[in-house]
Amino acid sequence: MLDRLSLRIRILLFFGLLAVGTLAAIGAGLWIAARRAGAEGLHPEAVQGALIAGFLALGLIVWVWFLFDANVARAIERLSAAIRARVHAGIEHDLAAEAQAARYLGDLAPAAEAITRSLVQTRNALAESVARETTRLAAEKSRLETLLADVPVAVLLCTADHQLVFYNGQAVDILGEGSAPGLARNLLDYLREGPIRHAYDRLAGAGDPDMASDLLCATVSGGRLLAGRMRVLRRREEGVPPGYVLTLRDVTADITAHTRRDALLTEVFDRVRRPAANLQTVIGVLSEIEGDSDAPDLSAAMLDEVGALTRAITELGARYDAVQSEWRPLVNTRSADLMDGLKGRLQAEGMVLDTDGPELILQVDGFEIAAFWTWLAGRLAAEGLSRAFRLVLIEEDGPGAAMRLEWDGAPLSVGRLDGWLTEPLGRDTGELTAQAVLKTHGTECWPEPRPGHCAVVMPIRSARRAGRRPPPLARAVVYDFDLLSKA
Repeated sequence: MLDRLSLRIRILLFFGLLAVGTLAAIGAGLWIAARRAGAEGLHPEAVQGALIAGFLALGLIVWVWFLFDANVARAIERLSAAIRARVHAGIEHDLAAEAQAARYLGDLAPAAEAITRSLVQTRNALAESVARETTRLAAEKSRLETLLADVPVAVLLCTADHQLVFYNGQAVDILGEGSAPGLARNLLDYLREGPIRHAYDRLAGAGDPDMASDLLCATVSGGRLLAGRMRVLRRREEGVPPGYVLTLRDVTADITAHTRRDALLTEVFDRVRRPAANLQTVIGVLSEIEGDSDAPDLSAAMLDEVGALTRAITELGARYDAVQSEWRPLVNTRSADLMDGLKGRLQAEGMVLDTDGPELILQVDGFEIAAFWTWLAGRLAAEGLSRAFRLVLIEEDGPGAAMRLEWDGAPLSVGRLDGWLTEPLGRDTGELTAQAVLKTHGTECWPEPRPGHCAVVMPIRSARRAGRRPPPLARAVVYDFDLLSKA
């Protein structure tokens, strides 16, 4: 209870108790003297002396209390209030007045003045340091914003819910079809969600912030085709999905140009191969009809020339087939990640998929391949052929591999499959058809009926054995903007 009282009240109570004790001691002395005096009683002079002594003692106690209250209690309270004001209110002037009032407290006042002076100096130094660092960070932020604004690719930072929290000027040009992007808006309002969700789910499930996923996506309107790379951020809290960084590059013009070149080269070889083969056949027949007596040297020479032409066309066609997909934005994809994603997508649609095969690195567009097999399984299920499938990856001799989607049930004819290939793969892929996926990867597919089951086979042009995951590339940003001011 006494702890709640102020220092002055406690000192007053102390001296009050001392005064009461002094008066009680004087009264007790008179009482003892009266008992010993007996019937004669105390002399009036003794009583008067005791009263005078009591008043003098009481006056002395009051005087000493006043000195303590004025020079100790009040000085301590004033000094503590001044220190508290300098700590919380930021007052900077010294404690000269408080130190003068507390001159009877020994070294307490100088020590308090030294502490507050050091506190003020430290606070001022900290404020100057914070202001200096704030100015420096603001300048570096401005420089980084300038650099990111000039980066030739779109850079976007998104939350796990695909909300935009950062984007640069290139992103405005790429995404701003109809409506400009804005902070806190959903990225999927501008890009088709299939490739974005597929890449994010795979990276977030892996839990490795050093992994990156290359993807190919289109704007919602379908007017632009974008090649991008996604990388998730490090998790700050367990159980909270991380955000991600997405870089995008417009490859619409590149793909259009290469598509035109492909179409031209395809037409050239299609129009040359058949006449060359027909010419070789006609000359061979002509040589047989004319016999050896009718200019055998000319026929042989013509046959040799046509054979050379045919071999050249065949060789050029083979070389064209080998390099026709080198320009395309195909990336290295782990077969385990691809097949695991396929299994999840089919299970989400109520189908069963078992996977088997070695772990390979496939050079494919993971989203398109996953969309192709998901579409094909759904098509087979819709036709009532099966709802349980088995995806087998076969490593072939050489640089390629093959993927087989097997099921137990009725076989699928070649004509029926060819008719399906012109259909769109689904709403997540827009107008992308199965035939376009095969053309992108420079491959084809066909059914293979076998006793008791059937399969659809798709060759993969480039595949290799998957080794241990390579160490992450150093991707730290190195800069020192202070060098600009020293130049």
